[in-house]
Amino acid sequence: MTLSSKPQRPLTNQRHVTYKKREVEKFHKMEETLMEELCVTYSDLMKMGVSKLYEEYKISKIGSVL
Repeated sequence: MTLSSKPQRPLTNQRHVTYKKREVEKFHKMEETLMEELCVTYSDLMKMGVSKLYEEYKISKIGSVL
């Protein structure tokens, strides 16, 4: 057993996004445009975004090792 400063929470199938007041309109427009153009739900859009960002992260990590 390892000690951790952060307690482990059980995995959940739901998350919540909170926007700052000045971000609401900006992100709503971007999200709505992308969902309409890509024919996806908000959930799908978030998963696509995280997947793309993670792939870029992995590529940058590989590049820094070489």
